[in-house]
Amino acid sequence: MTRRKKSNPSEQILIREVRLTAAMLKREYEQFTKIHGLSTTQFFVLRAVRSAGSAAPVAEIRKRLPSQAPDVSRLIDRLVRAKLVDRREGDDRRTMLVTLTPSGEMLLDEVERAVASRSDTLFSHMSPEDQSTLIELLQRARGSG
Repeated sequence: MTRRKKSNPSEQILIREVRLTAAMLKREYEQFTKIHGLSTTQFFVLRAVRSAGSAAPVAEIRKRLPSQAPDVSRLIDRLVRAKLVDRREGDDRRTMLVTLTPSGEMLLDEVERAVASRSDTLFSHMSPEDQSTLIELLQRARGSG
C-alpha cells in the first residue's frame, strides 16, 4: 500500500497566493489590451515579435510567449488581417517570418506605455528590496533562479 504524502498547509497557502496574484495581473493586462482592441495573447505575440528582432520565425515567437498559446499561426493570421504584422517566407519555404508593421509598432508602444504606467504603481507598496526578493523567490519556485 502506497502512503500519500501529507499536505503541507503553507504550500497550499503559497499556491493560492501565487494563483490570486497571477489572476490579478492577468486582469490588469486584459484591461489594457482590451481597450486597444487586442487580446492579451495577441499583445504578447506582438511583444515576442519585437523582442525576437527584425524578422521572427513563428517557432521563436512561440518560445517567447509567457504561456502556451494554442495556435500561434492562427493568432498571427488575425494580426496580419488587422495590419499589425506582416508575414513572409524565410530562406526555407517551411519557415514563416513575422515582422511588426508601423501600425503594429505604434499600437504596441501605446499599450506598453499604459502597462508601464500601471506597473509603476502595481507594486509601489513594496520596497525595491522586497520586489527584488519576490523576483528571486518566484524564479526559484519556477526552477530558473
